[in-house]
Amino acid sequence: MMKSAVAVNNDGMIVKVFSWASEELIADNVTPDDTVLYVDAPTDRSSYWDFSSEAWINLTAKPSFHHNFDYGTKTWNDTWVYADYLAHALRKAKSDADSVRLGGFLFSGKLVQSDNKSQMSIGSMLVTDSIDWITADNSIITLSAEGFTELKRALSDHIQTTRSTYNELKRALPSYTITQLKEYINEN
Repeated sequence: MMKSAVAVNNDGMIVKVFSWASEELIADNVTPDDTVLYVDAPTDRSSYWDFSSEAWINLTAKPSFHHNFDYGTKTWNDTWVYADYLAHALRKAKSDADSVRLGGFLFSGKLVQSDNKSQMSIGSMLVTDSIDWITADNSIITLSAEGFTELKRALSDHIQTTRSTYNELKRALPSYTITQLKEYINEN
């Protein structure tokens, strides 16, 4: 007779799922340590069988991509070590610094773009009279030669401040505890 069955290990973890298989086929494809349940498989194949309640239990949400579920203890385990958290925190610090550096800066009460193209434009232009500069909100500010020099200085200050902040954080992160690194990583 054909049956549906699920083989689970001693921790309730699904080992094999059989859909309309004969009892002989099922017996030939499980180990003596497996328990064969003649029940429908759960929709979520990461669920586990709870022997005391005789029911499938869905896992709680995975805390992070580097957690693995331990079916024996029924808990999520963090597989990362300190070096993993530190490397991730350093990547986040660099990414955050790049976002700030490229995200614009205030000049004369207006947000001025500071993406790479804008940095090159500002840095390479020589203004001898005046120039109309388009800001991030597409408004126009008219700058004299002195005003444009101030814009260049403001851009330079913005980049230097961002780099300085990033470098301080980069030097400080290795002294953080693993808990502090986790908190830093999880900040928005």
